[in-house]
Amino acid sequence: MKSRQDIVRNREVKIMKNAKKTMLTEAESEIYFCAFRYCLGRMTYVVSDYCEEATRKIRQITDHFLLLLEKELSEAIHKDDEQRAKGEPYKTLGWDCDRGDWVKLFGLVSEEVDRRELEHWAIKRENDDPDVTKQGD
Repeated sequence: MKSRQDIVRNREVKIMKNAKKTMLTEAESEIYFCAFRYCLGRMTYVVSDYCEEATRKIRQITDHFLLLLEKELSEAIHKDDEQRAKGEPYKTLGWDCDRGDWVKLFGLVSEEVDRRELEHWAIKRENDDPDVTKQGD
């Protein structure tokens, strides 16, 4: 019998593989980002719903909003860590289950940012961009 964690991870992999390759427009990406800001700190089912939908669309969100999402999630996780260490009643990421969803999404967002950076670097390298060869120096 598969563990809950294996089932969840397999579901995430399936969602990522089924994601369309077409990029969202800036306006559509902005809506995902605004929804992120609305959901952050909520203590309700909307957090898991948002994280699941963002996982589906992660490869379609524009670079600009993906980087903003990574930055703000990183800051929120750091702030939540501090609040939990101090035993504060309010936590930036919400309940423990909400925190788990946000941390998981942060990992996926960071992986996508890294993937895109490597892809952009490879394209530059392919085009024999002189700036790429200087990076190794």
